[in-house]
Amino acid sequence: MKKYFENLLLVLFALVVMTACKDEEGTTVGSDSQPKVTLYKYDAAPPADADNDIVLRVAANNKTESAYYIVETKAEKAARGMSEAAYNDFVVSNGTKIEGVSGESYADVNVSGLYGDCVITVVAVGGGNKVASTYDFLGLEWNKVVTGTYTFGDYAVSRCGMPSKTTKVTMYVCKTDENLYKLKDLYGAGWSLKFTKTEDTDKVDGVGVTFVRVSSTQLPYEYQDYGQMYLRDMAYGYNNDTYATSTAYGCYLFDDNRAYFTFRYGVSAGNVTWDNDEFVPD
Repeated sequence: MKKYFENLLLVLFALVVMTACKDEEGTTVGSDSQPKVTLYKYDAAPPADADNDIVLRVAANNKTESAYYIVETKAEKAARGMSEAAYNDFVVSNGTKIEGVSGESYADVNVSGLYGDCVITVVAVGGGNKVASTYDFLGLEWNKVVTGTYTFGDYAVSRCGMPSKTTKVTMYVCKTDENLYKLKDLYGAGWSLKFTKTEDTDKVDGVGVTFVRVSSTQLPYEYQDYGQMYLRDMAYGYNNDTYATSTAYGCYLFDDNRAYFTFRYGVSAGNVTWDNDEFVPD
């Protein structure tokens, strides 16, 4: 396949601000007659695994004197059979006190090792009252499929910062979604490549393949002075679904778990290049 460089756009395009800045969200809270905390979730930064690790921002109002949290599966919490008041007492007695929460304040809590259908309960304490807030999180679990060799395209290595031409990596499939796959830590600890199998099929050199989609994926590399790089499949990259089912420009999985990817690389300023990668099982 003929490859070519794409000129990087020199003019930054305008970004629509959809939510408050991460550093500011949850730092200002209002007053209330009861102690209360509001919870905000952020992805944990690599090498943590965003599938199972999170940062939970706990923002307290001015009636909150202290706060405690506990992490359980939803099944474990339900099995306790406690009333709301009894469970709040349980969290305060058996949970972890959140340092830095007193009055109108906030603190970030690193919560790791979340597997399955989990619930984080935070109880705000103040004026003799206990008020709970909860955050639900589905921690993804994976089954190993196969280990193999991943080969990066030449431009991916020379332009996009891949540290080597080839690397050993293991493919996994999600326990709760048989169409969701990942190549764990492909770009370093906490930097995995995920892809989703579709219902679209074709043949490559007479062998059947199933097309997969790769949404925007952050990379641990920077391009010159333009900032952090990311990749996505060509259909997302060009906003053109015809690429999603193209054997020349799409991404697909063979029945023997070989995989072929065509990625478009970019930064916030625009596109950098495109290239082809391949995964071959041992």
